[in-house]
Amino acid sequence: MGKSGKRVLVGMSGGIDSTATCLMLKEQGYEIVGLTMWVWGDEPGEARRLAHSMGIEHHVADEREAFRSVIVQNFIDEYRRGRTPNPCVMCNPLFKFRILTEWADRLGCAYVSTGHYTRLEERNGKVYILVGDDDKKDQSYFLWRLGQDVLKRCIFPLGTYTKVQVREYLRDRGYTLKAEEGESMEVCFVKGDYRDFLREHSPEIDREIGPGWFVDSEGVKLGEHKGFPYYTIGQRKGLEIALGKPAYVLKINPQ
Repeated sequence: MGKSGKRVLVGMSGGIDSTATCLMLKEQGYEIVGLTMWVWGDEPGEARRLAHSMGIEHHVADEREAFRSVIVQNFIDEYRRGRTPNPCVMCNPLFKFRILTEWADRLGCAYVSTGHYTRLEERNGKVYILVGDDDKKDQSYFLWRLGQDVLKRCIFPLGTYTKVQVREYLRDRGYTLKAEEGESMEVCFVKGDYRDFLREHSPEIDREIGPGWFVDSEGVKLGEHKGFPYYTIGQRKGLEIALGKPAYVLKINPQ
């Protein structure tokens, strides 16, 4: 299928940001095609309903198996190595935008778009990622691994908006309930404490790693911990050691 210069594939989660993205691009004269990636949990019905209400073409990409083997497994493995993962930084180049561009080619879309709060600017033939106008929501750092071939096809309409303005935008267009929805700042596939997630999806973790010792910078033992995957650098709460003064995790030594 040949690409249309006004046809754009939008990653639709069914949330506030992707809904606003679809509406904004539609108002700008683009022909919108929605793509929802089914990566975890139940089949995504909310995005399909929203696409129908907006009168736009919609598709679902069932990527549960690939997502589990690539993104989720890396998330687990990184904690087992004593590192704190950032799954979004890995997901965007290896998974999300790869799938978006593949489906865009298949569906004849010249562009891809998401609800990321970031901006793009072209200088001397190269596209640069810039911080979004909302410094509390800026997501430019999630995209730093995207190549020029992908960035030249991207549109990020929310980059010049704040979250408050996006909610107002949706209210003005009759999407009041959507505008008032809450949002999660957590990893999309982890509901609740990530430690419970690790135990559920890597049940051997406690047996293979087990507890160890908190030590200070001079190597003096301060108390026992429950296993290094359950702590992150900078963590202050939940250490359960009584020192009489503030303490935080400075370093994790898996060995």
